[in-house]
Amino acid sequence: MAYHSGEKLLIAATASFLGGAMIGMMLGKDNRDWVTENAGELAQRLNEMAQEARKRSTDGLQDIKKNAGNVKDMAPDLVQATKETLQRGR
Repeated sequence: MAYHSGEKLLIAATASFLGGAMIGMMLGKDNRDWVTENAGELAQRLNEMAQEARKRSTDGLQDIKKNAGNVKDMAPDLVQATKETLQRGR
């Protein structure tokens, strides 16, 4: 779900940047310089957010793998349990 929020943020940021760039081209060099400076900051922040999201997702996957192993160790082997039950019933 968080991934979709990131997509929306990226789309909004891109649209904002493009709108600002278009306005900057219409308003003159000083404004174009300001848009360029702020676009760099925005790109840097988006890159940081992407790196944080990658780290959180990697950490989350590692937790899932660890917990899946624990469940497997804790749950009985159903095939073996069924065989033992059938053998006792005979």
